[in-house]
Amino acid sequence: QILEAPHKHVGLLGELLSRADAPGEVPSVQRLALLSAAAVLRDLIPAYRIRLPTEKELKMQVSKDVAALRDYESKLLGRM
Repeated sequence: QILEAPHKHVGLLGELLSRADAPGEVPSVQRLALLSAAAVLRDLIPAYRIRLPTEKELKMQVSKDVAALRDYESKLLGRM
């Protein structure tokens, strides 16, 4: 689901990372979750540098597409 529509399912990445960090989880499941998260990030991270928008940029009115892209990128940055 993450790879099909990353902007809609970026929250699932958090689930993978929480499985990798769960204290009572079986070590092999933790390892697989961490490897899966790394593989997903390798495919999702764009070739350009992601940065959070400045205060001035946040005040500007933008299209729905740009707003969705900003939201997606900020969620990616929040998970790292």
